[in-house]
Amino acid sequence: RDVILSGHYHQTVALDPHFRELWRIANVRGHFPIPYRPRGETRDHVLAGYRHVDADGKTMGRVCLRDHQDAIYAGPLDDEAAGPDEILMAGGDDGLLLLTPGYDIHERVMGHVQRITIGKFRRDRAGLCLATVLFHGNRGIASLFDSTFKKLWTRDYPVIGATLQPVLFDASGEERMLLTGLRPAQCYAGGLIDGDGDLGSLLPADGGPGLCALAQDFAGDGLDELMLWDHERIWLYHS
Repeated sequence: RDVILSGHYHQTVALDPHFRELWRIANVRGHFPIPYRPRGETRDHVLAGYRHVDADGKTMGRVCLRDHQDAIYAGPLDDEAAGPDEILMAGGDDGLLLLTPGYDIHERVMGHVQRITIGKFRRDRAGLCLATVLFHGNRGIASLFDSTFKKLWTRDYPVIGATLQPVLFDASGEERMLLTGLRPAQCYAGGLIDGDGDLGSLLPADGGPGLCALAQDFAGDGLDELMLWDHERIWLYHS
């Protein structure tokens, strides 16, 4: 029930339900601090960029690199969700980062990694897969790794701002990646990427909005819809 507030890059403040300050830290935290509960703990910790703090704001682990965290995932990667927790970060120019809860670090330098996403993108691979997409200097280069971090493919998609959100669009159990909501009329073709890296499900050239895109199960039927919007319209697409 507590609240975490973060400034643009450095300050993170914890507040209780009455908005009284509990603690604050200043570090290179990046964009997405998230709650994280290590095994055996009864309260949530916070992964604040390149610093891991406990429920009282005490530093449990820290790395010092040149950039900051642009996206983050914490949890197991096996199909049963019973394995050890992995902490994965898109570290910008620091690349793809794999950390333990104590912040021992393995760094894969591969360009400016802007986003990561986790999903069941390949049924022929045990566990979940990890997708990355690059930004500054190498925009639109996407890669897919299996749960052992073996690279399966790399593709170059000429779009800006892709997040590769996981999308369950049919009953196969295999997720796809949402590349972008752009349409051919906006110079690029958007849609869903499959586990082989093919843009196989194109958005129709129907004049719909394409500024922003979100995958979410709005209907409550276990499948994701695509919500696309701009400054004036919101459209929903069902599988």
